[in-house]
Amino acid sequence: MAVIELLSSSSEQTRAIATVLASSLGEGDVVVLSGDMGAGKTTFVQGAAEALGVKARVTSPTFVLMREYEGRARVVHVDVYRLSSLQELIDLGYIEIEPLTYIRGRSIPNQYMIVDEAQNLTPHEVKTIITRAGEGTKIILTGDPYQIDHPYLDSSNNGLTTVAERFKQEAIAGHVILTKGERSPLAELATQIL
Repeated sequence: MAVIELLSSSSEQTRAIATVLASSLGEGDVVVLSGDMGAGKTTFVQGAAEALGVKARVTSPTFVLMREYEGRARVVHVDVYRLSSLQELIDLGYIEIEPLTYIRGRSIPNQYMIVDEAQNLTPHEVKTIITRAGEGTKIILTGDPYQIDHPYLDSSNNGLTTVAERFKQEAIAGHVILTKGERSPLAELATQIL
């Protein structure tokens, strides 16, 4: 996995970086996007969605959990930050659960899956998501490994970090680290000292 550390000094630069990356994704590619709160993860998704032909305004799904966009392929942007359990997604109707006996062999073809706040997923949950990727599906995981709300996860054993670490030698994967916040100088300072 190629690890790319990028320093963007504006929202426009972040969108441009995402546009270039999304345009170069190949079949089965996996991208892990990590960065502090306010680093520009949603801005990055906006640029990626634009590159994928999405015409609608892309906004954070934080309060609605998931937003879907149509482009050259369907783009699904999921934010799991405010969820405390998988059951919440089931209760909201975003996920249907079937016994593994019935789910084995299923695939999700020709989709762009964007899982935001993936640091709050266990390695097993991330594996479940990635192994559903069918022919032509691309997956982007975003999150801040230091902003975890799950009581049994930390910066080294969460789903986001696990994928980044285990895929780092794989040619089909990449890891982008956003190192500078773009929300505001106050937000960046708070991220560093609190």
